[in-house]
Amino acid sequence: MNLDRAKTILIIAFLGLNIFLGYHLLAQEADRLPLKVVSATDLQEAEEHLAEKNYYLHTSLPLWAQKSAFITVSPHRAMQKELVNRWEKEWTRTAYRGGATVYLGKEAELSIYPTGLVELVYKNGLEIPNKTARPAEEDLLRRVEAALRQNGFNLEAVRFDYMEVLDRSLIIHYYQVYDNKPLFSGYLTVFVSANRIEAVELYLLDPSVQAEDQEQEMVVIPVTEALHALAEGLEKSPRRRRIIKAELGYFSLEYDAEMWEVPPVWRFLTDDNTAFYVNAFTGILEMDQKKD
Repeated sequence: MNLDRAKTILIIAFLGLNIFLGYHLLAQEADRLPLKVVSATDLQEAEEHLAEKNYYLHTSLPLWAQKSAFITVSPHRAMQKELVNRWEKEWTRTAYRGGATVYLGKEAELSIYPTGLVELVYKNGLEIPNKTARPAEEDLLRRVEAALRQNGFNLEAVRFDYMEVLDRSLIIHYYQVYDNKPLFSGYLTVFVSANRIEAVELYLLDPSVQAEDQEQEMVVIPVTEALHALAEGLEKSPRRRRIIKAELGYFSLEYDAEMWEVPPVWRFLTDDNTAFYVNAFTGILEMDQKKD
């Protein structure tokens, strides 16, 4: 037997196997890598379309292909029980108002609605510790969140969204987070005046993705396509308006139901705190909502 020839055949076979395995490994990695779907031309055309309606982008955009699926949600009830139990000795009586169960106390009033909405009003305000005359936004948020945690609010499920300044008061908006994405349907809103928390509104959902939904994940429309849909649905603004946030998340209206589906959406937030939602599968501008 020719040993040199046998060695050559083995080397060729070994190299061929390496090439074959390397090709498949690279193909698998390529599948994991995000595909860039927004070109400079796409972006320019979307910006021009928005400019026709007097809207202008003032935020970075997600430029990569993304997948999502419907999620199933139900009202989150645990926080309601925690707040009722935390101040069990505070409540002097219970009433019913506008469909809500109202717990009345000397310092606060807690309203719990069948939909899962919770409203807590502090009669004399909840003092924010270490107050300063004009605190920086980041420091104010830290102190407000510390005060909320001390009074029974678990903030792990929410993320700061934006802050409204109204004369001598502030409204601080948070949205719920699920799977590291915004779940805009769930929210926490904090009303602050004179360095005191006056009231808190809380509406959280229990989200889940069914196994069959995970298998049906689809690529969502690119952000530029959603911007075109937004521009199509907008009336021309009488003044120049800026889009300051563009995020992929989930959103639906509030339902008086035990369970419902929520679609993925592109949300665009303007500089006057108006939010627009574009269905990330259909490209339909479902609604615009001014957060109060």
